[in-house]
Amino acid sequence: MASIKKTIATAMKFNGYVESAHQNNIFGKWYGANFSPWCACFVSYVLNKSGAGKLIKGAQTAKGFNSCGAGIKFFKAKKAWHPVTEAKAGDLAFFDWNGDNIQDHVGLVIANNPKAKQIQTIEGNTSDASHANGGVVQVRWRSYSVIMGVGRPAYNKE
Repeated sequence: MASIKKTIATAMKFNGYVESAHQNNIFGKWYGANFSPWCACFVSYVLNKSGAGKLIKGAQTAKGFNSCGAGIKFFKAKKAWHPVTEAKAGDLAFFDWNGDNIQDHVGLVIANNPKAKQIQTIEGNTSDASHANGGVVQVRWRSYSVIMGVGRPAYNKE
C-alpha cells in the first residue's frame, strides 16, 4: 500500500547514512547508477522500498528516476506539480540552489512551515558542506526560495 507515513518512515531509517569513497552507496547500486550523484536514487529507492514505487514507475525507468529533470517532467505530465507553498508531507521537493532555473537536487518533504516559508525534508547526498552532493542522508530545513516546486505522488488516502 502506497502510504505517506510508511514512505517517510522508510526514509528516516537511513537518516545519517554516509556514502563510501567515490559516491559508492546502496541507493545508486540498487538503481544501477552507482558512483554518481544519488539524491534522486535515494527518493526512488525509498518510494520503492515503502511500497510506493508504482507511483513513480516510468518517470525515467521502472524504478523511478535518477535525473531530477526527468522527475520534474514526470510530475508535470501527471498534473502533479505544485508550488512549494502547497507542499505536503510525502511530496518530492526539487531544488535550484543558484536561481538559474535548472534543477540541482531532490528530497522528500516531511513538513511544511508556511509562517517561516520553509519545508522540512529528508534528502540523500547532502550535507552542511554541500547541499546537493554531500554524501549523507540528512533531515534538513529548506527555504521556499531555493525550491522550484514539488511533485506529488498519488499516495493512497490515509
